[in-house]
Amino acid sequence: ELKERLVAQDKIDSRSLESLVSALTQQTLASCEDADIAEYQKKVHDWEAERRQLVQRERETKEKNQKERLSKQSVSAA
Repeated sequence: ELKERLVAQDKIDSRSLESLVSALTQQTLASCEDADIAEYQKKVHDWEAERRQLVQRERETKEKNQKERLSKQSVSAA
């Protein structure tokens, strides 16, 4: 009786559990991948920004050290 009502309401799917799970997986996989890709791209962007900052800081430190060294050399030469 219940099965007949479900069939009448088109609530029964004749596909196997495996095919239903596969279909559901395919439907949700794309949205999961999109979220993962977006997160990865954000991390890469953040890493690149951090790398640029570190390179700039290294450059500034080298310049500062070179100026200090030249200053000490000119003081000791005088």
